Amino acid sequence: MRDEDKTKEQLIEELLTMRRRIATLDNFANGYRELEQELIASKEKFHKYFQLPQVGIATLSSDGYWLEMNEKLCSLLQYSPDELRSKTWQDVTPRETLFTELESFSKVVMAEKESGCYAKQYIRKDGSIVDVLVSATPVRRKDGSIDQFLAIIQDITEQKRTEDDLRRTREKYSTAFYLSPVMLLISDVETGVIVEVNRSFLAATGYAEDEVVGKTTLDIGLWEDAKQREKLLAKVRAQGECLGFETKMRSCDGSLREVRFSSKIISFSGVSQLLTVIEDMTEHKRAEDVLRESEGKFRDLAEKSMVGIYLIQDDLFKYVNGEFAAIFGYGIEEITGRLGLKSFIYSEDLPLVEEAVNKRISGELKSLRYEFRIVRKNGEIRHAAVYSSRTFYQGEPAVIGTVLDITEGRKAEEELRRLSTAIEQAAEEIMITDPEGVIQYVNPAFERITGHSRGEVIGQTPRILKSDIQGPAFYESLWNTIKGGNIWSGRITNRRKDGKLIQEDGTISPLLNSAGELTGYVSLKRDITEMIKMETQLRQGQKMEAIGTLAGGIAHDFNNILGAMMGYAELARFKTKDVAIHPYLEQLLKACDRARDLVRQILTFSRQREQEKKPITVTPIVTEVMKLLRSSLPSTIEIRQRYTNRYDTVLADPTQIHQVLMNLCTNAVHSMREGEGVLDVSLRQVEILADNRAYNPALKAGAYLQLIVSDTGKGIDPAIKDKIFDPFFTTKNTGEGTGLGLSVVYGIVKDHGGAIAVESKPGEGATFTISLPLIDAAEEREGRESAVIPKGRGSILLVDDEEPLASLGQDMLASLGYEVAVSLSSRDALETFRAHPERFDLVITDMTMPNMTGADLAREMLKIRPEIPIIMTTGFSERINEGEAKKIGIRKFIMKPVSLPSLAQAVKQLMVN
Repeated sequence: MRDEDKTKEQLIEELLTMRRRIATLDNFANGYRELEQELIASKEKFHKYFQLPQVGIATLSSDGYWLEMNEKLCSLLQYSPDELRSKTWQDVTPRETLFTELESFSKVVMAEKESGCYAKQYIRKDGSIVDVLVSATPVRRKDGSIDQFLAIIQDITEQKRTEDDLRRTREKYSTAFYLSPVMLLISDVETGVIVEVNRSFLAATGYAEDEVVGKTTLDIGLWEDAKQREKLLAKVRAQGECLGFETKMRSCDGSLREVRFSSKIISFSGVSQLLTVIEDMTEHKRAEDVLRESEGKFRDLAEKSMVGIYLIQDDLFKYVNGEFAAIFGYGIEEITGRLGLKSFIYSEDLPLVEEAVNKRISGELKSLRYEFRIVRKNGEIRHAAVYSSRTFYQGEPAVIGTVLDITEGRKAEEELRRLSTAIEQAAEEIMITDPEGVIQYVNPAFERITGHSRGEVIGQTPRILKSDIQGPAFYESLWNTIKGGNIWSGRITNRRKDGKLIQEDGTISPLLNSAGELTGYVSLKRDITEMIKMETQLRQGQKMEAIGTLAGGIAHDFNNILGAMMGYAELARFKTKDVAIHPYLEQLLKACDRARDLVRQILTFSRQREQEKKPITVTPIVTEVMKLLRSSLPSTIEIRQRYTNRYDTVLADPTQIHQVLMNLCTNAVHSMREGEGVLDVSLRQVEILADNRAYNPALKAGAYLQLIVSDTGKGIDPAIKDKIFDPFFTTKNTGEGTGLGLSVVYGIVKDHGGAIAVESKPGEGATFTISLPLIDAAEEREGRESAVIPKGRGSILLVDDEEPLASLGQDMLASLGYEVAVSLSSRDALETFRAHPERFDLVITDMTMPNMTGADLAREMLKIRPEIPIIMTTGFSERINEGEAKKIGIRKFIMKPVSLPSLAQAVKQLMVN
């Protein structure tokens, strides 16, 4: 029916019905709102209670996802609620326990178990593990299916740690109980029944554990005397403990042992029990007996000891033995308990001793050895050595030690120290070996002379110095001598580390101990290498002196003969008109010149002939000689010249320097005549110091010019090296030389204050080094003797004991226009002059004459007529030279043989003056 068709009443009824329905709905809505408010309040109350507990609470879905959880659980697992809702409980469970937990979870799901409570572990967000106790209860729907789980999760980490610590502690103390080295047993306080024993008890008594546990000590027969047990228990019941109760205990085999019981009532889990510690004193008692016996022996030993023994406490000697008292000159009773350190120690050493004693008393030093001076009872001062250590005497710290009188030992040590110092500072080599010749010691002189350090030779044998100069027979003889207990002495050539040879005089002696047994050998050697060089030089000088004496002996006569030959030849050339004979006379004069030069060479190497020395520069002379040699040398020989010196002025005879270089170069060229070679000539300036003489120790310190001539020839045989400067010694074939070349060089160099040295090895050439003293002087040019023969007039007295020379002189002077009176005797000449002193304008006299020398004759004539000019001639004289002659008043000094030009010029000069 449509609304427009209804009646008013119908409409009103429907309206009322509608109102009632609306009122009913309003009531339902109000009830629902009240219920909703109650539900909200209930949820808030649940959430509040959910967060309040100090344990984790959570709900989980039936498939294990976390739904709701309180803050405690989030804090425990270190996840936020949102992070945890994305995980299941399986995600935070360790894999090794997951399978077991899934089994328990499935039983709850399958309703086999209504709830589960179990300990498990969760993995925190940081990866660490937490121990928990979980109680999980399912929340089921009306149909019995599981809607979710309610889980209460408690952190039991600390509880588990405490349980583990307790378990370990129990295990530790259980282990300590069973492994303790002393015997332990636990028994019931009332009944005495043994509850537990350790391994040491079983080992000491010989029982098995089941033979002891459940029984009393009386049951197993532990006590030798049962009354001792009752005494022990009575003390325990009265005092709660009994300590250090000594008795005897019987083992399973019936043997008795000395023991010490210590028992105390203790509580185990609220139950009172008796803990007994049993110390086995058997060995200790035995040790005490041994100690008492040892103390007796020690006292006997101390009283009979050869060293002083003492004990000092509170600055008093509590004990001293007889030797201690004897060292200080007192009786034992005078020292013990009465005297202290001040009574015995030298005042200056007392602070040292007191400090040492105090340090040991305090424990700062455990032991100490030191020396000091003591004063005996009679005032005598001696030296003592002490070794002492800290000890206890009557419960207080003390010092015990030994003292020894070392006075005589100190003297011996000082003597040994002086001997050691002397050996270390000795200039001679000292070497000590064992019986097999292995080196044990060398002194610093050995190191300096041989060039080997101690570390290099110790452990080696003396063969390290062997030079191979001596043969096997030499060393065999040496060893036979010293092995036979005898001392060997002799000269030996050894080799330095750098390869140089050294000559040594030495002795090797066996070393024997007090039992006469061989302990080794000691070698004492002195380096005589330089001494031998000097001896060689001395012998060379002596040979030169001997040759000089010989030369001086023959020079006078030879010059007289040569003078006659030369004079008459010159006189013949001067007077003859036949020019055809002049070539023969020239050859004769050349022969005379060579003979004159030979005599001059003999006199030069013997240093018996005075030369004209003046400042000269050497470099021009060397240059001139090398130019001269170049033209005469084979093309196979190369000449090298080096002149690095700034100064080259020496005081010398230029002719002789020329001769020296010519002789050395000629010899060098001769040594290279069989092939190619190099002749090296150099000049250099060196400084020779007083402590480092170069080549020759005879040289004075100062600046020297060295002329060095080297060749690459065959060298010099070492066997003849010392003979090359000997006169007439030559290695050349007959007709190739006179053997005077190096002798002349040697003589010239020595005469000029220098030295000559030679270095050579066979096949490696030779080097001659000449050292000449440098001077600061300008070069002077030498003059040349004029060959003009001047004539003159006047009366001359000619004195010569050789008639041929006197006759020759008369003819030579007469040919020059002079009136000549001849006298063959110096005494007759003096009488003639004394009779008619004004008759003569000039006197010419020989030096060497019998009865009266020419010098004495001149002195007497000058007394008569001081202005009379006198010329002296001589072939050789040790007693006079040009300087001495001029001091006498002699105007001219001419060496024989006298040539006609030199005689004419000298006479003319004096006649004019």
